Amino acid sequence: MEKAFYRLSDQDILGLYGYLTPTQIVDEFKLQRVRSAPAIYRLYSKFGLERPLRGKHILTVLHSLESQESEEDTIQAETTKNVSEIWNSINEFENAWEIQ
Repeated sequence: MEKAFYRLSDQDILGLYGYLTPTQIVDEFKLQRVRSAPAIYRLYSKFGLERPLRGKHILTVLHSLESQESEEDTIQAETTKNVSEIWNSINEFENAWEIQ
């Protein structure tokens, strides 16, 4: 029987916008859990979002206005938090279905 894996939702992927590029998302979560990088770019386009590196630049500017911390430290902390939350969802789902 083929294993069932948690698939990242549009909301999961959009939550990573500006923090990870589509290629980084695929590298982190693998194709069994996430669509291809071109499909992620199409999702961004569907919602009128700019290229991910432009999104990262926008996040950096926003964080610099809001925080006294280094922009790069703040962005890295947010990236880690967002990725960890998705991994928690993956682990909960896959453990509930005893998928290893």
